[in-house]
Amino acid sequence: MEIEVADALDTDSVGRLADLLDQALELRPQVCLVDLAGCSALSAAAINALMAMHLRSGRAGVRFALRSPSEKARRNLRLARVERVFEIVTDPDG
Repeated sequence: MEIEVADALDTDSVGRLADLLDQALELRPQVCLVDLAGCSALSAAAINALMAMHLRSGRAGVRFALRSPSEKARRNLRLARVERVFEIVTDPDG
């Protein structure tokens, strides 16, 4: 299962991301990838949603990873001190 982010993840869009992540987890995929290559900005609310999904995925036995975060997204993950919490992949196949 892959969710591609093609714009900013901010306070206005984080609800949609959370809904998509919930729907993905209900399907019980082996892997849930969030592609952040096109993410132009990553808000604190978005980071919190990603953290919650990471924790819930782990409890459900679903591998959760972020694919190719943009430089801005990676910087915000680093500033929030959660960059190493997430599995980050650059391989197109995850």
